[in-house]
Amino acid sequence: MPVLFDPESAYTMSTPEIHDHVRGSRRAILYARVSDKEQEQGYSIQAQQEFLRLYAAQHDLVIDKEFVDVHTARRPGRGGFNEMLHYLRKNPGCRVILVEKTDRLYRNLADTAAVEALVEGSGVEVHLGKDNQIYNKTSRAADKYREFVNLIWPHFDHFIWPHPEPKYSQVPREVR
Repeated sequence: MPVLFDPESAYTMSTPEIHDHVRGSRRAILYARVSDKEQEQGYSIQAQQEFLRLYAAQHDLVIDKEFVDVHTARRPGRGGFNEMLHYLRKNPGCRVILVEKTDRLYRNLADTAAVEALVEGSGVEVHLGKDNQIYNKTSRAADKYREFVNLIWPHFDHFIWPHPEPKYSQVPREVR
C-alpha cells in the first residue's frame, strides 16, 4: 500500500515552503478535538492543527475552515462537530474532512451515521492523517470494517478489562 502521508517529512517543510505548496484545487475542512481541558494540555488542539495543515499542504488541499471541540465524543452534541456537518451540507464545493485519526472525529454511532451519510450521499472524503487512510464511498469493505473496529474498540476494550489489569504479584500462583 502506498504511503499517503509521511509525517516525518512534513515537519521538515519550512513555513514559506508550505505557503508556496498550497495551491490545491480541492477544498477541505479541518477538525481537531480533545476530550477535556486536561487532555488539551498533553494532546493539544494546536498540535493536531499543525499536523493537519502540513498534511493539507502535501496533498494540495486548501482548508476552508477549522472546527475545534474540547468535549468528549462518546456522546453526540459537540458544537464544533455539528457546525462542521452544517458547513459541509451548505458548501457542496468542500468535500474533504481532515482529521488526525478516527477517535478525534467520532466515538459514538449517531456521529458516525451523520458522517457516513455525507460520505455516501454527498461524496465527502475523510482523510485520517496519522492513519495514512482516506475513507470515501468507494472505499473497500476491509477499510470500512477497519473504521468500524476503530469506532467500537474503546467500548469493547472497556468490557474486556473493566478494571485495571492486576499486577503480576496480585495474580494467584496457580494462574501464573
